[in-house]
Amino acid sequence: MNEDHLASIRRRAEAGDVVAQTDLAGIYATHFSHPQDYAEAERWWRIAAEQGNVRGQLGLGLLYEQGNGVEQDYDEAARWFRKAAMQDDPSAMQMLGALYAKGLASPPEGAELTDWTQKAQEQRIADRERWHAERYASALSNYTRSAATDGPQAPMAMMELGTLYADGRPWFPEDSVQAYKWLTIAMTSPTLKLDELGEQMTPDEIAEAERLAREWWDENR
Repeated sequence: MNEDHLASIRRRAEAGDVVAQTDLAGIYATHFSHPQDYAEAERWWRIAAEQGNVRGQLGLGLLYEQGNGVEQDYDEAARWFRKAAMQDDPSAMQMLGALYAKGLASPPEGAELTDWTQKAQEQRIADRERWHAERYASALSNYTRSAATDGPQAPMAMMELGTLYADGRPWFPEDSVQAYKWLTIAMTSPTLKLDELGEQMTPDEIAEAERLAREWWDENR
């Protein structure tokens, strides 16, 4: 790694930037871009972990689990994994569940019994669904904004909106009324210019275009 870049990360870490702190710890914990230094990795992950940062808690837990830079201590590893798991981190849940399943660590006295491995799987599914929901929400916003313009992209945006609403997903409810609305607007949009284009084409060219369109639908629908 470029020394200037490393120095920049360190300055931000020393200034209290928790992301830079975990980045710096990760650099020292590996040997790919900088000489490995587990003591420095432990120092920076601990600083981040004690601020409640999930990456810091997970990294510190890994050091204790593997005995890198610290004395191997499965209970201490589980303690940090548990802190990250309680913030819905699926990797921490998986690692905590593995420690418990192997009998290497025990849940704190009085703690509610939890199948952390199962919970990790459920959290990954929830995270994936949330990612899809955010992606579709962003697409909806972008297409709606594009559809409101007079630019050449407007008809395509209208068609995409219609398709989104027509198909539906668990994270994007189907809405036939909205789908029909947008598809109708798209087909009647003055920016589509099909009539204008048709006026510049011969009957044979129009017939060929329609034939190709039918063939495409037959092959793809």
